[in-house]
Amino acid sequence: KAVLKNPTTLLFLVIMAYLVIQLLTFRTGILDEDLRDIQAFKQVNAGSIPYRDFYWFYGPLGIYLWSLFTKIFGSELILLRLAVILIGATGIIVVYNLSKKIMSNNFSLLAAFCSFALFTFPAYSYSHYLSVMSVVITLWYVLKFFSDTKWDSLFMWGVFLTLTFLIRPVPTGISLAFTSLLIIILFSIRSGSSILLKNILSLFSFFTLAVTITYFLTGGLFFKTIF
Repeated sequence: KAVLKNPTTLLFLVIMAYLVIQLLTFRTGILDEDLRDIQAFKQVNAGSIPYRDFYWFYGPLGIYLWSLFTKIFGSELILLRLAVILIGATGIIVVYNLSKKIMSNNFSLLAAFCSFALFTFPAYSYSHYLSVMSVVITLWYVLKFFSDTKWDSLFMWGVFLTLTFLIRPVPTGISLAFTSLLIIILFSIRSGSSILLKNILSLFSFFTLAVTITYFLTGGLFFKTIF
């Protein structure tokens, strides 16, 4: 009984339940976005440039990361889906640690368990799973910043906000920026903090940096594609 009350043991059981569910529901059929993404990865590895040479709706970081993965490990569907399952298991740990900042341990475990829905194997673009991870980590650093008010937490928050925008700027990156802003406002009001304006300016400085980096990395082609 004492072992089952240990938070680490309970988190391990949650992850094992996730892996069992993934094993029992694992599918090998190809969905439409599977086919589109795999073809895009092959085109990048063959020297094509997203937006210029072929249509790509998401940001540039995801497609280049997955293209590198397929270049190293191959583009077999089973490998891609196993990689997503590994991302999901890691995501559960991150969700648990994020939830502990605002919930009791039992509710944090429940939140981690419910996050299964975020990390099922691809029915959408593979970029979605990277963006979900970057969103969760960004929110973790937002809350960490308000608990320790250290600059490094603010910096890492900005880094992952930027990465989210580079992976999936519309609507995830934009939504994350405004969600972060809302959290800042609510926490500042609750704590009576006088650094609200500084935090808002910091957030939008990082957001502007993310937009600028995306623009220059794609030569403006991404923005022309979207808008």
